[in-house]
Amino acid sequence: MGDRGTPEDGDAERLRALETVVDVAGLGTWRWDAGADEVHLDAVLRRILGFPGEACALGAAELFESVHPDDRPGFRAALLSVRTGKRRVVVRELRFRTSTSAWKWVELRATQRDGAGNVLGVVRDIAKRRATQDEAQRLGRELRQVVESIPGCVYRCTYEAPWSTLYASESFEELTGFTAEQFVNQEVSFEELVHPQDIAFLRLEVEQSIRERRPYELRYRIENRDGHGRWVLDRGSAVHDPRTGRVVELAGVLVDISEQQAQEEQVRVLGSALATATDAVLITAAEPLADGPPILWANEAFTEQTGYALHELIGESPRLFQGPDSPREPLARIRAALEAWQPVQVELLNYRKDGTPYWSELSIVPLADETGWYTHWVSVQRDITARIEAAE
Repeated sequence: MGDRGTPEDGDAERLRALETVVDVAGLGTWRWDAGADEVHLDAVLRRILGFPGEACALGAAELFESVHPDDRPGFRAALLSVRTGKRRVVVRELRFRTSTSAWKWVELRATQRDGAGNVLGVVRDIAKRRATQDEAQRLGRELRQVVESIPGCVYRCTYEAPWSTLYASESFEELTGFTAEQFVNQEVSFEELVHPQDIAFLRLEVEQSIRERRPYELRYRIENRDGHGRWVLDRGSAVHDPRTGRVVELAGVLVDISEQQAQEEQVRVLGSALATATDAVLITAAEPLADGPPILWANEAFTEQTGYALHELIGESPRLFQGPDSPREPLARIRAALEAWQPVQVELLNYRKDGTPYWSELSIVPLADETGWYTHWVSVQRDITARIEAAE
């Protein structure tokens, strides 16, 4: 029968095989000798850290000094827990000083080799992975900064009502009174905040946009945490899986348009009032003044008084109504008031489309936007021909 060898020969062979596997995997090994308080590093581990040569030994204190100061306390505590038998295995990611004094990320695994407190472990180079993670985190931070700088509330949610929130920007708290975390943790659903009269409309429009594979742009009302109503403009679209083409979520931006909505409602009411007013009302742009500001709008009373249709007035200057006998003095007063952005009231002889002269009492006032910049002139005129002729 052949020689089967001794048990020691088998152990040595298994150890060599293990060392081969470790070397092929690019793992460095180390051993902490508790009795001598030395740490033995193999050649692979030295290469990972950028040191030439073969295996070596160094004092435990020197090993700890080679670990980044921020990682050192946790590293020391982890090894001691293994050495004293409190833990069987520890795995930590930490930074070691290399031969160039740079810091390199490695993954360290340690386990107690025997009851004497000797510790055995392996080290794997994870510098590339950590660099990739750090870059991903940097890009994530930059993306969050970009998202937070977008006017409005950025969101991602499931594509079916009640539209469970997957992501919400921090600005949601200002709009709704609920934090972004409360939405993401499903403590509150955005659908709960939508005005009851707008929910059916919202569901229908979103579902239709998904079917037609087009973005949606919707105005609707919500109630914030304090019960105050707000108008929002919701611009979004469905996100599709590039492989299957199936809808996976919705993404969009909510903008608070409460103030704009209120202004539009005021304009609507004012427009209705002006359109039905018995006095003639004319609106022009603020400039240019040299040739007269262009007409933008006139109510029905104005078109009836002058004989011009609205489409004949748009873009023309109010000088259209002046004629050969229009007095210069009130026109000069109007010009001086316009140049000073001041209101003015005059009595002026104007002419209708058919050339018929008529006297009007004309009041002109400037309109400014929220910044104080003048944007329009509004004039209201009343036919006072009968009064002028009676006085003559």
